[in-house]
Amino acid sequence: MQRWEYKTLVIELEQTFWSGSKFPHEAIGSKLDELGRLGWELVSAETNASYQGQSNQLLCILKRPVVTV
Repeated sequence: MQRWEYKTLVIELEQTFWSGSKFPHEAIGSKLDELGRLGWELVSAETNASYQGQSNQLLCILKRPVVTV
């Protein structure tokens, strides 16, 4: 039976007064690429709702197979 290990990644989002949350797309992609090379797979990603529905964090859940020897 396959066993998994899990990792959470919290990415802080930049807040701007007029346009709300600003997603750092390139930085997020780079970080996920880096973790992917280490065997991590993105399972879920969601933002939290804060003041007036704006988000200030992106929560990513990742998994990878546990290697047994």
